[in-house]
Amino acid sequence: MRLLLLTQTFPFGPGEAFLSTELEHLAQAFAVTVAPAYRPAGPCRDLPSTVEIDTTLAARSIASPGNTLRVRRAIATAVRNEFSQRRRELLRSPRKLAFLSYYMLRGARATDWIRRRAADASGTDTLVYCYWCNAEAFGAALAFEQDSIPFVCRAHGGDLYERADVFGYLPFRSFIVDRVRAVLTVSDHGRDHLRQRHPSAAAKVLTARLPIEIPSRVVERPSTEPVVVASCSSSASIKRLPLIASAVATLAAKRPQGRFKWLHIGVDTASLRRMLAVGATPTKLEIEGSGWVSSSEVREVLLREKPSVFVNLSSTEGLPVTIIEAMGLGIPVVATRAGGTGEFVDEAVGAILPVEVSPEAAAKAIGEAIDRGEPLRFAARSRVLDRCDPSKSGDAIVQHLLQAVQPESGDR
Repeated sequence: MRLLLLTQTFPFGPGEAFLSTELEHLAQAFAVTVAPAYRPAGPCRDLPSTVEIDTTLAARSIASPGNTLRVRRAIATAVRNEFSQRRRELLRSPRKLAFLSYYMLRGARATDWIRRRAADASGTDTLVYCYWCNAEAFGAALAFEQDSIPFVCRAHGGDLYERADVFGYLPFRSFIVDRVRAVLTVSDHGRDHLRQRHPSAAAKVLTARLPIEIPSRVVERPSTEPVVVASCSSSASIKRLPLIASAVATLAAKRPQGRFKWLHIGVDTASLRRMLAVGATPTKLEIEGSGWVSSSEVREVLLREKPSVFVNLSSTEGLPVTIIEAMGLGIPVVATRAGGTGEFVDEAVGAILPVEVSPEAAAKAIGEAIDRGEPLRFAARSRVLDRCDPSKSGDAIVQHLLQAVQPESGDR
């Protein structure tokens, strides 16, 4: 059986790093063709020898998708349905209307490509696997509408929770969910969210956690001078780095007898300093930003810097892989209950806080996690080893995909 795996840029560029582990399992069960929707400059990552790369989708223009009249009618129907559900919202927001149009064009481009690739494999069973529930998944839904080409899509965070998207809007959700064979969410929280939003398709929404390689090494003994508080993310507003900055500064001010260091991986030092008001940085607080580093380098930074606690105070999340990786290194975690975070973080491994948390409350939880130390480190590592075996999660994804092409899963 052939699997057409639609990605954003993988295997080019730094994104979608955790797909590499999953791909090793997929390649054992399918003849895999990876098709990035876009191709950034740079070399290709190492892939299993049996995996084919097809960059023809990335090379296509969204201005001339070249679909049949029947597909264009399907697009028009999908747009009419979208307007019937959200007319007032769309007409009041030119940005959302423009995003809808962009989604429509990207989906149309992907539809034509999927149909052509499926036709090239005449006589071979083909399953389309969209790594994101995005515009390419909309294109797969259009291909299913015309030619019954089965597809499955993943859903992470920004492609799942509308409030996490830059526009607060994700087009064509009902159209995609009604036609997909399965939606594989990375957390139970995401699964329940989709089931609640689309109850008629609840049976198709399943949890399938990301296969994550857990390192054999751990942070053996946290730094005591200074005490390192680590975090890792982009500078996106939903990551609430100013809140982390205020919490760490509050903690350092309340413990003047010690020295602290806020280490943030993913943003440069100057940007981090600007997140604190002038004069708000305690004398004994050092602030350091790594700038962007690759996912493999994140572990090396944490092992080198030996943090006592890892902090994530996001307003919205899917299931942060950085939290799981920190726990795997034996680092206690303090985090907000955003998305699926509470499925891994609780008082046994650090602290789980309400999403609307004050800097003072976050500082208190961070300080307590530092003080509790060793029991939290052991519990964090043990929990990840118990729940994140990549062999089990990789095999589970393969089984979900195989089930999706069985006749009883919804052949029309």
